[in-house]
Amino acid sequence: MAAPLASLRSFIVPQGFQFTSSTRITVQRDWSDASANCSLHLMQLLPPDVYADWYELAQRAGYSFELRGSDDLEKPVNAVDSEPGVLLLDVALPRDAALEAFELAVDVPLHARYGAPVSASQAGYHTIHIPQPVGFWACETVGGPHPLPQPLQSYISPERFNSLSISLIPLASSGAPLDVTIPVGRLDDLAFVDIGTTVVMLLMFAYLVYVSLRTAHRLYPRATKSD
Repeated sequence: MAAPLASLRSFIVPQGFQFTSSTRITVQRDWSDASANCSLHLMQLLPPDVYADWYELAQRAGYSFELRGSDDLEKPVNAVDSEPGVLLLDVALPRDAALEAFELAVDVPLHARYGAPVSASQAGYHTIHIPQPVGFWACETVGGPHPLPQPLQSYISPERFNSLSISLIPLASSGAPLDVTIPVGRLDDLAFVDIGTTVVMLLMFAYLVYVSLRTAHRLYPRATKSD
């Protein structure tokens, strides 16, 4: 079974620590013949600077997912493994097999980790290069097993699509990485940050003690007076 003719384009919106990787997949023709025999997938590599939140993905309609990589959302980039994470999406297709052409919107919420601090002589911003998502069809076919295309081989288990024929979806744009720019701290400011954090924690502790004493006095007025 030949895969439908399609193309995809991706972009990032907006810039910052929380952003969305948006992909538009345009299916141009030959859809009706393949609708019952092909499934649509999207693989997104996540550099160490970027992570996806399981709970956010689970609430999104239009796809199911498999996520491999660091699941500690609070760690900065210098505290996680250097290997990229892998997000594999199984994209839901229209139920109307009579459609001759259509466009699917796949929006993936992503987050940037806190970057490593830089010296005063360096720019206080860091640009993260995110690879373009790889879209592909998995279609039933005679024979097998079928090897995965090279862009998928290092990131997806061969058993995942062992009996299916894989056809990559070409990019409609240049294929350049998707860039996200985030602010980073400065090494010269670390001492002030540590001092400020300590002061805030002490003030919060003092406030909690104060509130606890007031609450105890209100709930047990006689006991506090006799003491």
